[in-house]
Amino acid sequence: MTRAEREFAPPACPPDLAVAVFKILETGPKTLFHGVDGTRRVGIGKWSRACNKLVTDGGGGTEYLSGWHVLPTLDGAVGYLDNFSPRRRETLEIWLCETPRKGIRGKEHSRSEVWLVDWIRLVRRLP
Repeated sequence: MTRAEREFAPPACPPDLAVAVFKILETGPKTLFHGVDGTRRVGIGKWSRACNKLVTDGGGGTEYLSGWHVLPTLDGAVGYLDNFSPRRRETLEIWLCETPRKGIRGKEHSRSEVWLVDWIRLVRRLP
């Protein structure tokens, strides 16, 4: 499936609001981990589908089905930032995003309450 095919509206179901953490770039937000179709840049206001594949965490090597990493609350996202060094935190932003209710799955081995989702649409950067 090409990037263009992934950037159409997801299956019809009411969206939930969530928050996600992205790296700051002059060209826009960039994913922290796995990219989509060779890029880690994420469009704003467009639905994007994750490339689902079995991946492993950097440190522990736990295998899981990839997806967009989102958190259910702003407080959770702020706490999630504690997983990164102070220097790396300076390069990160928290974004409000939408994701369909269908297909939300927990990331069991995460230190934070991280959800993995197949679809995401960035709404706006949060202060």
